[in-house]
Amino acid sequence: MSDTDWLWSVSSIAPHKLLIWLEPWAEEFEVPAGSAIELRFAGGLPGDHPVEIESAADQVVIWASAGQTVIVSIDGDRKSTRLNSSHI
Repeated sequence: MSDTDWLWSVSSIAPHKLLIWLEPWAEEFEVPAGSAIELRFAGGLPGDHPVEIESAADQVVIWASAGQTVIVSIDGDRKSTRLNSSHI
């Protein structure tokens, strides 16, 4: 990992699913109760904030930089998304 790479993960301990919105790509990920999501960010400019996060009881919005690439996994299973083909 370089100094512009960043790893973020969270586990859903609630009894219901957690929705993760990844912007600016308008991607939605559903994290089942008891599961974990991992997002690996790469790129961006040195000194930039890796992401901005907004949260509510049942959802989290993650604002990444348009210059970053992201790999998303839920419980270790890499998700096939527009991010994997057009942004990575």
